[in-house]
Amino acid sequence: YNSTKFAEYSKVELLQMIGRAGRPQFDDFGVAVMLTSNRNKLAYERMLNNGEVIESTVTKNPNLYKSVLSGEQYDDLNIIKVETSIQELVVHKVMTTSEDLERFSPSGHVKILPETENLCNYCITQTITTSEILEEISKAIEFEEFRLQQGEKSALNEINKNNALNYPLQGNVKNISEKVFILLQCHLLGIVIRGSVNAASLNRQLGKINENARRVCKGIVEYYIYQQDPVGIRNSLKIIRYLNAECFDNCSKTLRQVEKIGPQYASILMSRGITNINSFKKLNPGDIESFLNRNPPFGTQVINSLNSFPELEISVEVANHPNKKCVIDVSINVPNFTKLSSLCKKETWVSVLVSSSAGRFIRFARTHISKLSNKQNFSVVYHVSDLDESIIVHAGSDNHGK
Repeated sequence: YNSTKFAEYSKVELLQMIGRAGRPQFDDFGVAVMLTSNRNKLAYERMLNNGEVIESTVTKNPNLYKSVLSGEQYDDLNIIKVETSIQELVVHKVMTTSEDLERFSPSGHVKILPETENLCNYCITQTITTSEILEEISKAIEFEEFRLQQGEKSALNEINKNNALNYPLQGNVKNISEKVFILLQCHLLGIVIRGSVNAASLNRQLGKINENARRVCKGIVEYYIYQQDPVGIRNSLKIIRYLNAECFDNCSKTLRQVEKIGPQYASILMSRGITNINSFKKLNPGDIESFLNRNPPFGTQVINSLNSFPELEISVEVANHPNKKCVIDVSINVPNFTKLSSLCKKETWVSVLVSSSAGRFIRFARTHISKLSNKQNFSVVYHVSDLDESIIVHAGSDNHGK
């Protein structure tokens, strides 16, 4: 069902679903059942039996024929084109090469489109804030499919005036990127759009927008790591955490990460001053049952769910040496690892950023949480620029709202 009527799945979607039939770890075959109208039956049978004729045409290239006839070799022409393309990629800092063009180093942004990669290289500045990162993400070409439909502007402008957004726009919505910017915040805050003929359509777009934004933000994180910009790394990691958890910090949707806590219970807890996971963990089972008017063992079940959120334990030791040199020893582990859910153990990554109070990058490390069941250590040598300079270590899960 699309926004107006029931419609057939595309052939690509059907083939993908058929290809997933069966369980690879147990079965050696799968069965797919397709329900359709009698008039479409023959077309689907032809598709499944490879009975459709695929037509194609060869594009004529008069300039190529002319060059070959004049004595130039086709392979030579291709080499010239390839070398020209490589030089353009190098100029735009998408890749680096050796002088003899025999060794290449890709940029690493493999999950975003080239146009978005250029956005990272040219539009994103240092000392960027979280709101600016969200704005730049919203401008990515990955969102070009989200058209600004007739009647949507009034609904989006109403949301923008509603003081519920963390980062409201100045003025009215004028383009697709501003629409994406508002809808992304609606998704992260748990705002359900109502009171508009376009409400259902806008609500359906929220999940897809978050998915695209997460992919773009991964590229932005890698960009700042490459640039060794501590502020950019810290703020982009904060955004990727929002997008992975699908919620901002300190909002009702943050509490909905906890099993058995829905929108209504989250609102009640917010009214009691419980705005984040840390303050939620300080409650005892009786308080939870009293606030939410539930009977035991509901409170204990919620506490068990809260205890499944990873708790990082980190220690830092700095040993000073002559000539302003110091050795920084960092150790990190997850003391409640055995209490984590199986999904958390499978999907959670932990990032550690070491920087100085002078804003200098020292070290960035990322590891899967499964490796932190026991204490992990790493050391880094750093030359301080000032004796009053201090070391700052940020560590956190990339997958959970706080």
